[in-house]
This record gives sequence, C-alpha cells and structure tokens, in this order.
Amino acid sequence: MAATAVVVLGRDGEQGASDEDRAARRGPPSVVLFRSPRLGVVGARPRNWHLGRLRSAIRLRSPDRSSLVAIAAAPPRITPRRLLSSTLQALDRSYSRVRISRSRSALVGNLRGRALRAFGVNSRGVRLDVLVATAKGRRRTYLLQVFTSRGAPRRRVAQGQTIVTSLELRG
Repeated sequence: MAATAVVVLGRDGEQGASDEDRAARRGPPSVVLFRSPRLGVVGARPRNWHLGRLRSAIRLRSPDRSSLVAIAAAPPRITPRRLLSSTLQALDRSYSRVRISRSRSALVGNLRGRALRAFGVNSRGVRLDVLVATAKGRRRTYLLQVFTSRGAPRRRVAQGQTIVTSLELRG
C-alpha cells in the first residue's frame, strides 16, 4: 500500500502564506505612464489608480479612495504665491479645524517651487493630511495637491509618493 500525501492549498496556491507574504513576493503593483500634453504633465501611476482628466487638471485616485493626487495648471500670469494663497483659502472654507505648516522650498516635479502641509477634517468627519505645492514653469503655473485620509494604508501613501516623485512638468 502506497502512502498518498494530500496538501490543501489556498486560492492562490500558497499554503500558510499571509497576505503580506504574498504581496511581498508579487512586488510593487505594476505602474503605467500617464501624460497630458495640454497641461505639460508626464508621470507614472499604479495601474489600479483611477485617472481622471479635467480641462486644466489631472486627478489620480486610489482604488479605496483613501488617497488622491491632483495636478492643475494655471496660466502663467497667475503667480505661484497667488495660487498657493487661493488654494489655502479654499482649504480653509472647505474643511474644519484646518492647520497649515510654513511653506518651504521644494522640488515639484522637475521645477523649483514651494510646498506646505495642511491638516483638516472634511464634512464626513474624516481627518485629512494635505500636501500643497506650487511651481512656475515657462508657460504654466502648477498646483500639486495630495489628499490622504489619516487612516490610509501605508501602501496607498507610498503609491501616492511614487506618483509625486515621478512627475515631470514640461510647461
């Protein structure tokens, strides 16, 4: 009589492996390029992030909606300082308990600019961390905003950082 071994495998064929173990073996999610010639923006995003295009902006949203990256381009007559100021006023009107850090020099895509962090609570009571940055290109003034809910998974925050660091602003 021969012995027969029976192994019960999970759906993905990995017995006893945790979700984190499987994710680590798969590596980072695949990344795809996005571009907007109209805005002069090129970057990379995780394949599973939703890309929305508006007339003067691009919006990238994580699948679980815990993170959002928005890149907008304004005419060059609008200065980065003015754009930053109007954006902060809009944040103050739209969110409660808004706190804003001091702005500092930053690289926004491939352009020198200013960046700051803001914190607030939206109308549904969700606490948000917001990165706001502006930079002046030859033909456009750029606004970058990154919204992340306080409870966002670390992986989503890292994916948002991947988008931000991949940006090339050509305007």
